Amino acid sequence: MIKERRLLIFCYTLGILSLIIYGEFIIHFHATITTYMIFVLFFILLSFHLFIAGIIYNKKENYRKNILIYGLLYFILLVTLTSLINRPNFVLFDAKYLTEYFNNVNLIPFKTIWHFLTGNINIGIKIYNLLGNFIVLMPLVLLLILYDSSYEKYKKTTIFVFLTVLTIELLQFFLATGRFDIDDFLLNIGGALFFLFLIKKSKLKEPLKKFFHSDFNLTYNIKLILYFLVVIAIIIMDVIFVVELTWKDKNTIKIEEYFQVKKSNDLHEINLDDFNIYLDGVDVSFKYENEYYNLKDAFSNEYLSKDNLESYIPYVEKIKDGEVKVYKNEYLTIVSCNKSNNKNIYVSDKLIKDAESYCDN
Repeated sequence: MIKERRLLIFCYTLGILSLIIYGEFIIHFHATITTYMIFVLFFILLSFHLFIAGIIYNKKENYRKNILIYGLLYFILLVTLTSLINRPNFVLFDAKYLTEYFNNVNLIPFKTIWHFLTGNINIGIKIYNLLGNFIVLMPLVLLLILYDSSYEKYKKTTIFVFLTVLTIELLQFFLATGRFDIDDFLLNIGGALFFLFLIKKSKLKEPLKKFFHSDFNLTYNIKLILYFLVVIAIIIMDVIFVVELTWKDKNTIKIEEYFQVKKSNDLHEINLDDFNIYLDGVDVSFKYENEYYNLKDAFSNEYLSKDNLESYIPYVEKIKDGEVKVYKNEYLTIVSCNKSNNKNIYVSDKLIKDAESYCDN
């Protein structure tokens, strides 16, 4: 039999190493990743890895300690989803971001919720912003009541959840990756308390506690097989992350070097053969072979095209199977329309909240 100390050392070493690789991957790819499921899967695997290690020895103190580690992994995932991936700024805030932040703060309850419910917005974005915000803290409530039964009290859970949401808001502020919205608090806290209400009313606490404190009477060999299967899955994901990092180091250019952005007071229209480019309040030049060209010349000479935009500015969002694509860096937002009746490009230095509406014109 594997000694407990050796198993725990291996378990924690693999977990820490995987998180380091994951962190490097996030730092390099945060602005261009569009799917969240790969990271959810990664943290499920890390948690399951810890879970199987716990049931191998089936000790109460290990189960309780694991709940804390599940909570830490969950918080790292939460920060990833809310403050890092698909967030092209990801820098300590500067004066420009500070101005944008306070201009976009929402202190009116239900304003954003109503906008998503009634606005002409892609259904995927609606689900992410409404349902996603409503359910995102439910796992936290589960971990709290499993760790300490005093969190079955609504007041104590509300305070903890409020502080968690406030922490995320502060991280978004300091990393320049979001804005304060009172509706985020309403959805996050409302969803957490609703989940607590369901657990209490359905009397699920004891079955859930038993689930997280039981080895299910599995044989030792079955436990080992499960453990090594999940270890293999984690190693495969680590390898994928490392391969992607290696590829990026060899093939990715420094996007900040390629666009020069200057303020303008006008809306400029550039007419090309297949589409028009509209510049809202900015003049933009593109750098090619150490020379700067205006956008008309850059596109006309095929230095820049719709197909290679992603090579020079982070790809943030795809709407309606690519009919609308949004690219953004610290200084620039580009909306590329690919509809049958609209192939235009819209360029601004402002935050664009509803990119699809540009392409519906």
